[in-house]
Amino acid sequence: MDYKHFYRQGKESKYTSNNVCIVPGGLPGITRTMAALGNMQVVYFCPDYTVYEQALGLFLQINPNALLHRDVNEALMSPEEFEFKAGRSGMGTVLLSNPANPTGPSIERKNLEECVRIARDNETCIIMDEFYSHYYYDSTNVEPANGGADDNSNWPKTVSSAAYVDDVNADPIIIINGLTKNWRCPELWFCWIIAPEPIVEMLAAAGSFFDGGANAPPQKLSLPLMELDFIRKDTWALQRAFEKIRDYFLKDIRRLGVKVLHEPVFTFYV
Repeated sequence: MDYKHFYRQGKESKYTSNNVCIVPGGLPGITRTMAALGNMQVVYFCPDYTVYEQALGLFLQINPNALLHRDVNEALMSPEEFEFKAGRSGMGTVLLSNPANPTGPSIERKNLEECVRIARDNETCIIMDEFYSHYYYDSTNVEPANGGADDNSNWPKTVSSAAYVDDVNADPIIIINGLTKNWRCPELWFCWIIAPEPIVEMLAAAGSFFDGGANAPPQKLSLPLMELDFIRKDTWALQRAFEKIRDYFLKDIRRLGVKVLHEPVFTFYV
């Protein structure tokens, strides 16, 4: 996954290999990240990915704080809410999926940019699980008719906090992504963490006694999936296919009399 190409064009600060830690799956990635944190309060949301609560409970230095997310049709965290809690509640880190798993909404565009700024200004870490960042169904997200052009003008929309980081080695933003969802390869336990270099060094140290790292064959098998042209074509195909599935499901569930108050724009949950 080339974050420089997708999210850092025109920016002075660029991610390098020193900002990447390869781990054998999303859960090891979250666990390593928790191990690298110091004594602090880590906020997570309910509902959100259930593994977070389990991972946070493994470490004595972590003080987990669950926030009830009352409106599942809205993004997990607004910039206003984040700024209030980051400045007053002692929050050291916030852990969340974006887009949200399983409720679907996403923090994006200006709101995501503001959240990254607030994290920077308050020295509050955001751990952003972006495993569903390619599942984006938006009426303005239309594949060009030529479909196969290589002029970089027809990339499908995706979402990542990497687009709003100022300094890749200073901003407290940790991104977790992998092959199981966006690439639909659940048996390839291959995940990457994008973070400032000092954090990556701690993650690598934690891996030596947690999981030993991702083994070589899945890494080699994954290389063709990281090619830019493959990612572009595959993401368009994903969005077309899952939007059809979403529309089919919504039509049938409404026919059965079930009210759907919010049509999902992200993920594959209703």
